[in-house]
Amino acid sequence: MTTHNAIKESMKEIATRVAGCSNNDKNEHLKGVIHFIEVTQAGPEFNKKVIEYLQPVSSSVAAKDIVAISNHYPNYGITELYDNMTESDINVMWQQLSMTNMLLTTMNMIPDEMLSKIETMTNTMMNVLQSGMGSGAAPDLGSLAQGLTSMMVPDQPPPRTSRREQNRKPSTKKDEFRNKLC
Repeated sequence: MTTHNAIKESMKEIATRVAGCSNNDKNEHLKGVIHFIEVTQAGPEFNKKVIEYLQPVSSSVAAKDIVAISNHYPNYGITELYDNMTESDINVMWQQLSMTNMLLTTMNMIPDEMLSKIETMTNTMMNVLQSGMGSGAAPDLGSLAQGLTSMMVPDQPPPRTSRREQNRKPSTKKDEFRNKLC
């Protein structure tokens, strides 16, 4: 799962939980949020819109201050929506908001190329772990380490060699071994 998808899924979870509580499904602003989540693809544009709404209240999210958030968005009926929620839904909502806020902040600080490598590394790790768990055996940590090592090597062109060097065959076992290492 990419970071973009994680942000969209987090927002979807929040909106679904809030809308699932009694009387909250009648809130027009919430209906608009749900519609936006459903029709907008995960990616930079979706994240930009989420940042637009979360950034001004990020400290209130961290403090779990629903009154401050409601005061910032007075036309949304946030306090009423919140009052209709169960305690467990409220806990999940704060967790999801905090995680989303953290992911967005992190994404803004990390260059796109590095974020892509991190996502590739994470997917590799998850695939190896899941393949080991499904079989009942321990995950193959050797292939995990090999995959991670290959991702950490900077992208570099292959070293230049002359045709003479390319066609030269190792003369001794020592040369053959050295060539395999280098």
